[in-house]
Amino acid sequence: MPHADRWPRKPRMLRGSLIELRRRCGKTGCHCLEGDPHTTPALSYSHKGKTRILTFSPTEMAGVRAGLRRYQQALRALERQAMLGIEGLKRQLQRQRATVRRARS
Repeated sequence: MPHADRWPRKPRMLRGSLIELRRRCGKTGCHCLEGDPHTTPALSYSHKGKTRILTFSPTEMAGVRAGLRRYQQALRALERQAMLGIEGLKRQLQRQRATVRRARS
């Protein structure tokens, strides 16, 4: 059984952006002093007006990407539903206005 504090390997949905943190550790003799810096995958997201960053291991990248993809799919579906609602409201208002105009004639 997984530990209760550990987040799921494949989160259902995630909002944010996948980024890569790059830094130099400062240890003498480390390749990062003169070469490429160390990299860590991270999820950048906003919460209550502040940008937050969650780092994770490269082995969890697939689950994070899948969670981001599911969020985008759900967001697109919600937008489609909202537009259908707007179109339905437009038709309803047009019918009501046409009925009022006919009654005045």
